[in-house]
Amino acid sequence: MFLDLFPTKIYLENVSNYDTIQSDLDEVEVGIDWENLWDTHYISDKTFTKTLVPDSLGYEIANHVMRYTGRDDFRLTASWMTRLEPGQYAVAHQHGHSDLSGVYYYKTNGDEGNLYFMNPALAATTSIWSQAPNYHDIQPIQGSVVLFPGYLTHGIKTNTSPNTRISVSFNIVFQR
Repeated sequence: MFLDLFPTKIYLENVSNYDTIQSDLDEVEVGIDWENLWDTHYISDKTFTKTLVPDSLGYEIANHVMRYTGRDDFRLTASWMTRLEPGQYAVAHQHGHSDLSGVYYYKTNGDEGNLYFMNPALAATTSIWSQAPNYHDIQPIQGSVVLFPGYLTHGIKTNTSPNTRISVSFNIVFQR
């Protein structure tokens, strides 16, 4: 008998009200005073205390969280926009204080740096018992949402394209 222990489900799906979300985010983007974060990329709020998710995207997030977890008893604790210019990236980090984290790809051609997830059992990747890779990439797709456990280490690979990518990230906490 073999057991597939400690799998980590990542949720990736397109939104259903894409045009409305894009239009609403166009209005949000106009008012952003971009801040440099760690000299690696730009962010809309370095304090992570504001929320900027318009109702149209909030509705989609709620639907996708329900599909992913089967739960609707959550609150959005923070949201922010991230902008990657050519040559920029986001260092590996976690959102361990959140049950779920997520990203909505607002503006991307898909070649401005993949989202990557580190293997949560990183020490096992050097063992003879594991064939698991150290990380897994997800290519950004405009109009899609990705949901994942907040404890999962993730980052964004260097934008080697001439394009700028903008995404909306958010954190979620479930009721206890």
